[in-house]
Amino acid sequence: MREPRIYVRETKARRNWLYVASIELPAAASVGGGVPSNPVRYQVFFALRKARKGGATREDVEMVVESAYAEDPARPPELLGRALFAGLATAAVEGRQVHTQPARKR
Repeated sequence: MREPRIYVRETKARRNWLYVASIELPAAASVGGGVPSNPVRYQVFFALRKARKGGATREDVEMVVESAYAEDPARPPELLGRALFAGLATAAVEGRQVHTQPARKR
Protein backbone atom coordinates (compact mmCIF):
# COMPACT_ATOMS: atom_id res chain seq x y z
CA MET A 1 0.00 0.00 0.00
CA ARG A 2 1.32 3.44 -0.95
CA GLU A 3 1.92 6.18 1.57
CA PRO A 4 -0.43 9.16 1.19
CA ARG A 5 1.10 12.19 -0.50
CA ILE A 6 1.21 14.99 2.04
CA TYR A 7 2.13 18.37 0.62
CA VAL A 8 3.49 21.28 2.62
CA ARG A 9 3.95 24.83 1.39
CA GLU A 10 7.01 27.04 1.82
CA THR A 11 6.32 30.47 3.29
CA LYS A 12 7.70 33.64 1.76
CA ALA A 13 10.06 33.99 4.74
CA ARG A 14 11.77 30.73 3.60
CA ARG A 15 12.35 29.72 7.19
CA ASN A 16 9.18 27.77 7.82
CA TRP A 17 6.52 25.64 6.18
CA LEU A 18 2.73 25.49 6.22
CA TYR A 19 0.47 22.47 6.53
CA VAL A 20 -3.31 22.92 6.47
CA ALA A 21 -5.39 20.33 8.31
CA SER A 22 -9.18 20.03 8.50
CA ILE A 23 -10.27 19.49 12.10
CA GLU A 24 -13.68 18.08 13.00
CA LEU A 25 -14.77 19.82 16.18
CA PRO A 26 -17.24 18.08 18.49
CA ALA A 27 -20.80 19.32 18.25
CA ALA A 28 -21.71 21.97 20.78
CA ALA A 29 -24.33 20.94 23.33
CA SER A 30 -26.40 23.98 22.40
CA VAL A 31 -26.63 22.83 18.77
CA GLY A 32 -28.77 19.89 19.78
CA GLY A 33 -26.09 17.38 20.63
CA GLY A 34 -24.88 15.07 17.90
CA VAL A 35 -25.23 17.60 15.10
CA PRO A 36 -21.72 17.74 13.61
CA SER A 37 -20.15 21.14 13.09
CA ASN A 38 -18.39 22.13 9.88
CA PRO A 39 -14.71 21.21 9.79
CA VAL A 40 -12.28 23.99 10.65
CA ARG A 41 -9.23 24.44 8.42
CA TYR A 42 -6.21 24.87 10.66
CA GLN A 43 -2.92 26.35 9.48
CA VAL A 44 0.17 24.89 11.14
CA PHE A 45 3.44 26.76 10.54
CA PHE A 46 6.52 24.70 11.37
CA ALA A 47 10.26 24.34 10.87
CA LEU A 48 11.97 21.01 10.23
CA ARG A 49 15.64 20.22 10.78
CA LYS A 50 17.93 17.31 11.45
CA ALA A 51 17.82 16.28 15.12
CA ARG A 52 20.85 17.44 17.10
CA LYS A 53 20.03 16.23 20.59
CA GLY A 54 21.85 13.39 22.31
CA GLY A 55 20.59 9.92 21.48
CA ALA A 56 19.17 10.94 18.10
CA THR A 57 19.82 8.57 15.24
CA ARG A 58 21.00 9.85 11.91
CA GLU A 59 17.44 9.61 10.50
CA ASP A 60 15.78 11.69 13.22
CA VAL A 61 14.31 15.11 12.49
CA GLU A 62 12.99 17.82 14.81
CA MET A 63 9.73 19.57 14.00
CA VAL A 64 9.14 22.86 15.77
CA VAL A 65 5.60 24.18 15.49
CA GLU A 66 5.94 27.95 15.38
CA SER A 67 2.23 28.77 15.30
CA ALA A 68 -1.14 27.23 14.53
CA TYR A 69 -4.53 28.83 14.16
CA ALA A 70 -7.79 28.69 12.24
CA GLU A 71 -7.50 29.74 8.61
CA ASP A 72 -8.66 33.26 7.83
CA PRO A 73 -9.65 33.59 4.14
CA ALA A 74 -9.28 37.38 4.44
CA ARG A 75 -5.57 36.99 5.34
CA PRO A 76 -4.00 34.24 3.25
CA PRO A 77 -0.31 33.54 3.93
CA GLU A 78 2.28 34.49 1.31
CA LEU A 79 3.57 31.23 -0.13
CA LEU A 80 6.35 30.37 -2.57
CA GLY A 81 5.80 26.76 -3.54
CA ARG A 82 4.99 23.27 -2.38
CA ALA A 83 6.90 20.10 -1.62
CA LEU A 84 6.13 16.62 -0.43
CA PHE A 85 6.61 16.26 3.32
CA ALA A 86 8.68 13.10 2.74
CA GLY A 87 11.00 15.09 0.46
CA LEU A 88 11.29 17.86 3.05
CA ALA A 89 12.20 15.35 5.79
CA THR A 90 14.74 13.62 3.52
CA ALA A 91 16.37 16.94 2.64
CA ALA A 92 16.56 17.86 6.34
CA VAL A 93 18.31 14.59 7.19
CA GLU A 94 20.70 14.94 4.25
CA GLY A 95 21.38 18.61 4.99
CA ARG A 96 20.42 19.91 1.56
CA GLN A 97 18.08 22.53 0.16
CA VAL A 98 14.50 21.65 -0.73
CA HIS A 99 13.31 22.29 -4.25
CA THR A 100 9.67 23.35 -4.34
CA GLN A 101 7.11 23.29 -7.10
CA PRO A 102 5.68 26.73 -7.87
CA ALA A 103 2.50 27.55 -5.94
CA ARG A 104 -0.65 27.29 -8.01
CA LYS A 105 -2.97 30.27 -8.30
CA ARG A 106 -6.41 29.70 -6.78
